[in-house]
Amino acid sequence: VLDGRGLPTFETTQQDTITFSPDSQRLAYAVKQNDRWHAVVDGELTSAFDRILPQPFTFSPDSTHVAYIANQNGCACAVLDGEFQGMYDNVTALAFSPDSRSLAYCAEESGEHFVVANGQAQARFDEVGAPCFSPDGKTLAYPARRAGKWFLVEDGEQGKSYDQLSAPVFDPEGGRLAYCARSGESWRLVVDSKEQALYDSVKDPVFSPDGTRLAYKAMRLEKGFLRRKSFAFVVLDGAPGKEYE
Repeated sequence: VLDGRGLPTFETTQQDTITFSPDSQRLAYAVKQNDRWHAVVDGELTSAFDRILPQPFTFSPDSTHVAYIANQNGCACAVLDGEFQGMYDNVTALAFSPDSRSLAYCAEESGEHFVVANGQAQARFDEVGAPCFSPDGKTLAYPARRAGKWFLVEDGEQGKSYDQLSAPVFDPEGGRLAYCARSGESWRLVVDSKEQALYDSVKDPVFSPDGTRLAYKAMRLEKGFLRRKSFAFVVLDGAPGKEYE
């Protein structure tokens, strides 16, 4: 039912897939008919698959494109505007660029993990994190792991290795990039490939709207006789603020 009006009926409607476009003008969802799964986009039934993943569809920011993940003949694929984007062992983390021109996602094949951007498979690793586009859509970044070490991949270039990485964060203008990185037991923020001070915990970097300032949460542990005390504070533009227990 849409706005009080009945829609075409099918054997099964997959409730978790029901998704409106950002402009609220388009509707997409998955249905089962004759033991096959289809996407219904703008009221039109599309290609049949063995399965469509029970998760919301992904619309581009300008609402002109829609993507989802389906299974066919034991393989997984991203489907963009009704077209197959390649068959793999697994597909996750669909992401459109802010300008709606590019689609990227994580894929797995023969135990190797990689990002696919605009239909082109990137370098293969032991594991990859969700891809992230810069606000202008020109830069693609994601965490990757090889031989037990994590690093950021930015437009195909691998950064310094760490024991653990967070998801990257772009500033609103797209010219700066930050992420949290762990070496041993300590964490630091890495901004534009430059390492900041070490703390016991670092998380949630936030850029100012104009991209000129950066704040993040940090924590310092102090060992006591019977227990450790934790002191939390905010670091603004590299300067730690007042600590709170």
